[in-house]
Amino acid sequence: MSLTPIPISDFRVALIYPTIKENVGGCTPPLALLGLATVLRDAGINVHLFDIDAFHGDRAALIHAVAAYDPSLLGFPVFYNTYDDVAVTLRDLRKSNVSCPVVLGGPEITANPENVHADFPDVSYLLAGEAEWTLRTLVQRLRERQDIDDIPGLSFQKGASWIINPIARFTDLDQVPFPDRGLLGEAYTQGRYWRLGQRGATDIMVSSRGCPYSCRFCFKVTHKASFRPSASVHAELDHVRRFGTRNIMFQDDLFVSNIKRVKAVLDPVDPAWGMRFKVRARVDTINDEICAYLVSKGVTGVTVGFESGSDRLLELMGKKTTVSDNYRAMEIMRRHGLKVFADMFFMYPGEDMESVKETMDFIFRSKPAYVNWGMFIPLPGTSITLELQEKGLLKGRYGVGQRPRVVYDYLTDSQRTELIHYVSSNMRRYNGSLRHVMLPNLVDIVTTAGPRQYRILGDLYWKRYRPQWTGIFHGGSQRR
Repeated sequence: MSLTPIPISDFRVALIYPTIKENVGGCTPPLALLGLATVLRDAGINVHLFDIDAFHGDRAALIHAVAAYDPSLLGFPVFYNTYDDVAVTLRDLRKSNVSCPVVLGGPEITANPENVHADFPDVSYLLAGEAEWTLRTLVQRLRERQDIDDIPGLSFQKGASWIINPIARFTDLDQVPFPDRGLLGEAYTQGRYWRLGQRGATDIMVSSRGCPYSCRFCFKVTHKASFRPSASVHAELDHVRRFGTRNIMFQDDLFVSNIKRVKAVLDPVDPAWGMRFKVRARVDTINDEICAYLVSKGVTGVTVGFESGSDRLLELMGKKTTVSDNYRAMEIMRRHGLKVFADMFFMYPGEDMESVKETMDFIFRSKPAYVNWGMFIPLPGTSITLELQEKGLLKGRYGVGQRPRVVYDYLTDSQRTELIHYVSSNMRRYNGSLRHVMLPNLVDIVTTAGPRQYRILGDLYWKRYRPQWTGIFHGGSQRR
């Protein structure tokens, strides 16, 4: 007897973002998951997005809401830092008698589906690559009870075998609808998503995918950049404006590529709209023409992946930029009044005290508005991670309840500890400094921060940096 399709109204998909994103810098909407939900909705599929930040971080409330929705399929994104949250949320949902099948997607599955399957052996489906159309196809086939064997990027159990289908290299963005913010409900309209120093709600947009560069620490599905049609980007800008949003962060891997592309996206923007933008760039794409144009269109901040202040480390990373390029870009952006948010990370293999001090020297001399810093993360599928694995210098991996450990065979344990302490103490001093960070941004913070932001700021700048502030008020100085 053949299986009958499930009525459309009875098949419900729950897409869940289980990891709290809110921190001192703000809280961003789950844009990729929102895009998937929009594609499913446009195909007539009953879908609901559950973002734990919309529940103020209350996992029990999220579990209750998902259970009440009574889904036919659960979907989670898996990133290197969400394994445990996915596992805990899925466990709690099972305890709440949500027993439907589960599909996992995201970069970790694209990089290594076998590892994810080992961590989640009871999960029915894994979906690698860009998933707008493949997820839609999977849901439609499950709803119609049709065969799923040929869906690109899908991994699934068939008999005693675990099948892994090749990924479809989807880069055509012409037909991809922009994410409908209405699917976020009150979490969006009531300003749950925000960024430090920006008035009111802040949203994120993506006008392109991919990056032509080959930095050794960065994982991408493809290095071929693909661009959304300008008309689609402009329609999305109108969409978010209708919700009253006036702050946009373009999260493209590389928004500032050339003046022609930048103008294609921002030309329709009227300064009278009162919109403020933040964009991403490389140091070698920054010039006076582009910066002047960005400012004329309401761009107030640029996030730049400087990564390091050491030429030796930049070469090891495959950045194809120099410290001289870093200083040049900083000088140009400062001349045009742009706030520079510097992405830096430390402890890349080869890092030592000399290279760390070079980076600190760059930071304290160039004085970016803020430094987004962290320690090296060996992301699955990157060339540096593969090299470390081949050399036996990476122990373990990212997974449920586990993290990898890089072996710095050229450092003693005490040298490594000293390096990490030196980095942490100096970066806390810099980002907590009245001179370098707080005073230049004080007007933005005071005039835009709401009660929630003030509470978070109080925790960051008073509790964490109180000893340092005392030193500043008594004539202390930065120590490098």
